[in-house]
Amino acid sequence: MKTHYAIAILLLYLFNPAAWAQCLSGNCQNGYGEKLCAYGTYKGNFSNGKRDGEGTYFYDSGSIYSGKWKNNHKSGYGIFNNRNGDRYEGNWLNGDYHGQGIYRWADGKVYDGSWKAGKRDGYGIYQMTNGYRYVGTFRNDLPVRESVVYEPGSNPLPVPPSSSPRIHVILFA
Repeated sequence: MKTHYAIAILLLYLFNPAAWAQCLSGNCQNGYGEKLCAYGTYKGNFSNGKRDGEGTYFYDSGSIYSGKWKNNHKSGYGIFNNRNGDRYEGNWLNGDYHGQGIYRWADGKVYDGSWKAGKRDGYGIYQMTNGYRYVGTFRNDLPVRESVVYEPGSNPLPVPPSSSPRIHVILFA
């Protein structure tokens, strides 16, 4: 019975990210410091022992986030460079893309628009790798309402279909 109890305590310790956190330098309670965390190293401002204010998180995977923090979460303006080459630059709330932002995929696709809880939500422009552009409204990461898709080389501003045969109006349910 004692062995099971000891193993349970050990597992709780090993899988608890807070157990791995260690202040490497500075003031990691209320000030500026560098802290070893569960998934990498954070260098920046702290409040009550949590990431708060300006700071940069260097993930063990090679990804980097630099920007605003609130209560240990990305909140406010920040830039996330994923190790795979993707990049998000814009506003965050509670660790998710939220508000205005631009996401650039490594393969060349770009979305510039509104985000909500980590998903495209609101007006945005989605540039595809084949040159086509979707201009319209997203909800829960999906296109909705009347939308316009522009072929490569066509005018990025909505124009009546009679003046440009390269514009397609698409209705999404």
